[in-house]
Amino acid sequence: SAIKLDNKKINEIKKNLESKLNKKLEINNKIDPDILGGIIVKTEGLTYDSSLKMQLTKIKENILKG
Repeated sequence: SAIKLDNKKINEIKKNLESKLNKKLEINNKIDPDILGGIIVKTEGLTYDSSLKMQLTKIKENILKG
């Protein structure tokens, strides 16, 4: 995440992800201000990127495509 998350928020995210992925997870909260906002989840070689940086990159790509 871009900022430090409190335990309540981490547990909320963990519960939601465990439900969607149907497996138990261990959360390792790393702070990366470069992502600007949102979170990036990496599990079993897959990356789910819902960071603000990625969203802005996609908007830029769509604008450049015309």
